[in-house]
Amino acid sequence: MKRWQEILLWWEEEHRDETLTLAEAYDQYREDTGYDNEKITFGNTLRRDLAEKGLLDRPAQGQYRLNERGGNKARNLRGDGQEAEPASHRELREGLEAFYRENRQDDINQAAATGEPFNIKIGELDRAGQYADSFEEQPETFLELAADAVNTVSDGGAVNVRLDADVDYWDKPVVAAKSGENIGNPVTVTGTVEWSSEINHEILSATFECTACGNTVEKEQDTHSLKSPYKCDCGNRKFEAVERDVTDVLEASIGEFQEETKKIRCVFRTETLTQEAERAFSPGNELRITGVVRNEPIARDGKKLEPYLEVLAFDQVGEQNILDTATREELERVRSKVKQYGREAFDKFAASIAPNIVESTAAKRMVAASLLGGAPKIIQGEEVDDGRIHAFLLSNPGLGKSDILEFNEKTFGKAFYASADSATGTGLTATAEKSGDGSWRLVAGKLVFADGGILAVDEFSDMNADDAKKLRTAMSRGTIPVDKASERADLPGAATVVAAGNYDEYVEEGDEVEENMPEHVASVLDRFDLIYAMRSPEDKQDVGEAVFDGFREENRALSDPEFDKRELAIYRNLARDLNPDLSDASTELLNAWMGGQRQIAKSRGNEIFVTDSNRYFDTLAKLTTMFARSRLSDTTTEEDARRAVELLVECRRSRGVMEGEAERTTNSEKAEDVLDDMEAGETREKYEVLQEMQERGVPENWAETFMEERIRDGTLSEPVQGKVQKV
Repeated sequence: MKRWQEILLWWEEEHRDETLTLAEAYDQYREDTGYDNEKITFGNTLRRDLAEKGLLDRPAQGQYRLNERGGNKARNLRGDGQEAEPASHRELREGLEAFYRENRQDDINQAAATGEPFNIKIGELDRAGQYADSFEEQPETFLELAADAVNTVSDGGAVNVRLDADVDYWDKPVVAAKSGENIGNPVTVTGTVEWSSEINHEILSATFECTACGNTVEKEQDTHSLKSPYKCDCGNRKFEAVERDVTDVLEASIGEFQEETKKIRCVFRTETLTQEAERAFSPGNELRITGVVRNEPIARDGKKLEPYLEVLAFDQVGEQNILDTATREELERVRSKVKQYGREAFDKFAASIAPNIVESTAAKRMVAASLLGGAPKIIQGEEVDDGRIHAFLLSNPGLGKSDILEFNEKTFGKAFYASADSATGTGLTATAEKSGDGSWRLVAGKLVFADGGILAVDEFSDMNADDAKKLRTAMSRGTIPVDKASERADLPGAATVVAAGNYDEYVEEGDEVEENMPEHVASVLDRFDLIYAMRSPEDKQDVGEAVFDGFREENRALSDPEFDKRELAIYRNLARDLNPDLSDASTELLNAWMGGQRQIAKSRGNEIFVTDSNRYFDTLAKLTTMFARSRLSDTTTEEDARRAVELLVECRRSRGVMEGEAERTTNSEKAEDVLDDMEAGETREKYEVLQEMQERGVPENWAETFMEERIRDGTLSEPVQGKVQKV
């Protein structure tokens, strides 16, 4: 027998006509039965299992009284009375039976035959009667009655049912949903999964066997530890558990990213958790959840209660496209501007990004290329490159990098801004962490939230080694590896990364850029398609005038960008809907340019460029299709290819890389390449690894320092003196 049933029987026998406070009921029940759980647990049972199910009335705040239905239920449990189904329940169930028999008989029989769940659609039911009101009053009772009705109608056996809350009656922001007035009521919230737990198992009840007489007793479980009955009718107090009623439990946090007041913990209980449900609750997914708001104590004293959502139904929400809300006039205006500007449309798009920053024309062109992206690369029907164009802007402080990145977050859909010096670990990438009960949960960072969108990473030079390693993987594979206890999980992270960072030291005109690149993030640099290095404002004469124009009334209208923020977002989505074909004329020009570069490299004895140049083909192909997208064209031209070469060359020259030269490799990159060649678990002599690093051009002292750092951060271990092992 379940705990709430035991309490109901006790109340009907001992206090049938009495009104008791929670404290009075708790003290009396403990004295009469030997109950040893805390008052808050007892109170939850009274409220959730008795009062909210209509078995106890609440004459006043904190008071409870057995009603007629509760008395009938108790007598039925005891076997000396017949429980009378409330007329409202009988009427509702019969109405549902009639509706389903007339309208969904075939669908119900099909569900019974296939084993697929049958959807209880609230919208469909509400159009046939006032069923939404019945669901709102007692959602769980309504679902029980609906399930009974469906199974009564079924001609093919038992049918599993699933709620489909396809109405907006209970839609609320997360903050409003957590309000105390919603406790016990249904709400629907939409948000993103920030973290999700492992699948846990919760014991609802257990059957115990008396060790003396063999009598079996079922007892509801409402604590983490298994509780046996107090005493058998024979007087014996020793029992053995012989059966457990178990349910799967998955917890998740839903809401707006890193806004504590705008998220709510959700608890999903089901007999068997499906893979579909487990995938839906993965961090980074956006869900629409309907459930009943409950609360539970935060601490053992029970004074503070935390609201949570008991999940009844959920649906995964797709990314909202601005083209779905744009008017015909807005779409035509943007298309008309693009057609009018022609090849200059891309430059106008770039100039409209953070229009208050006028001294970063080339940098904004590079960022614009990332925002538009290239067409995906498909081989034998399989996508092998999704066309993302990652960009990195490197400069001295104070040149407007942060303004450009923040503008992207405020303008474009699914764009996130993160500062690498503060958004480390969970905040930027993802991690696995232990919850209070010792179970593991996956926690998403902004890279997961930006999957399929844009991640703008500021202060990139301050990124820690672990984040840099995860980011490198995500930029190439589109997933983030997370170690979860002894298992490895991969979270989605296919975001276009637009990063900005500072030099290690201030760089003047003519200074060598490579020597001032941050060494600890050098391992990520080869994952960027475009890297632009600024030394000082490019348009010095225009900076002062642009600032002063903002204070001159007659010039303000003249300084408006060609595309406002909404037009930029529409333009970007129109362009990204196209996957231009790479024309023969485009490929001929790209091959000719690359052939020329290889000839120059060979003449200079630069064999490294000949080897490394293969990756430039992918970048040039993506840039060429990007320029076609900027014209809203589905085919590239020779001009698109020429502009792709010009943009790549402009970025290379900004770093001091000339024709036929390979991208300059830092000491860190050279050393990392040596470690990358080692297999996980491989053990080598320490001096051999150091010698190989030196053969690749890494200074001896630098290599030794690098190896010690990798031992400290756990990349390498020293199983025995003089040897290193890759972890």
